[in-house]
Amino acid sequence: AQQGNTLAFVEVKASSDPSVDLAGRVTPQKQSRLASAASDYLASSKTGLSPRFDVITVRLLDGGPAIDHYPNAFDTRVASPTNDV
Repeated sequence: AQQGNTLAFVEVKASSDPSVDLAGRVTPQKQSRLASAASDYLASSKTGLSPRFDVITVRLLDGGPAIDHYPNAFDTRVASPTNDV
């Protein structure tokens, strides 16, 4: 999702187990893979947008889903591509 000059890359985690730390399932290794994919995409698209990494958790409960959004959930130090070639 784009907001101004920022493009949000969103990782979604879901579970029906209330004891699971869903946001914690976005491990440093997963963060690194997401950052790499974002960097590749931004470099190839040449949009000049800055990345932001959000996490959305969905807890599947009997009364319906409980959804939490964590904007800027982690910092990746992804360099924003420039349009200079």
